[in-house]
Amino acid sequence: MAFLRRNKSADNDRSQNDGNPFTQRGFIVAAAGFGIMCVAAISVIVFEPDGLPSSPQARASSGTPYPPGSSPAVAPGAGGANGSTDSGQQCPALSDDNQSIPTVQPAGVIWVPYHGVGLPVSRTAGPARADSGTVRCYARTPAGALIAAAQISERYETAESPILVAGTMLAQGPGRERFLARSRSATPTRAAGQSQAVPDKAQFVGFRVENYSPQAATVTLVRMREQAGTFDATTWTVVWDEGWRLQLAPDGTRPPARSVTSLAGFVAWTP
Repeated sequence: MAFLRRNKSADNDRSQNDGNPFTQRGFIVAAAGFGIMCVAAISVIVFEPDGLPSSPQARASSGTPYPPGSSPAVAPGAGGANGSTDSGQQCPALSDDNQSIPTVQPAGVIWVPYHGVGLPVSRTAGPARADSGTVRCYARTPAGALIAAAQISERYETAESPILVAGTMLAQGPGRERFLARSRSATPTRAAGQSQAVPDKAQFVGFRVENYSPQAATVTLVRMREQAGTFDATTWTVVWDEGWRLQLAPDGTRPPARSVTSLAGFVAWTP
């Protein structure tokens, strides 16, 4: 009788487990598989060398641009003021149309890492395309010019292809030609795009748009060097030539940086 009671108890336990879906072998295997899929999905949301999230879904949710070719196409000629066509690939339409010089930091800007420095990105003002360390496609607005100055001034000496840099980020003129000549004569042990010594990295902390027109803009960018606790200000010019492009000095060098003691007179602009 004791043996029968034990068997009956075991049958009852199996019956109860059989009725519980969370203890079923199939459920456990499925749950494990789902967990692996979640880990895999999370692992693909990483930052590319361009400093933009590699996942289109991450770009969409965070407000950052889509990778080349994945943003909505713009019909030829539909770009207008915001749709440049440099590099032969039409830029997507950008919604920023505010022509007022910013006196506060532009809304909707996020900061993404590039070689240890945070660079500004706006879904409404650009950049909207990235390729091999170069970026392009900005709104033809003061905010677009400001972001272009920050992005291009940081990238143009370190992007892997000087020819691509010249074709997408630098304005025509003797400065661009000197930049290309210097890149061609770079030593084999140095990346061609790093033909000039790049100053120590420092984060953008402020700006001032000195002047702006739809054809050209002059922007002063302030950086803070954390180790020294000092501020440097550099004034850059961007011109509109199928998109905002950096205009280099005739000798192809960077504009001189000057020391400033504070952000007085500048708009604070930090990550």
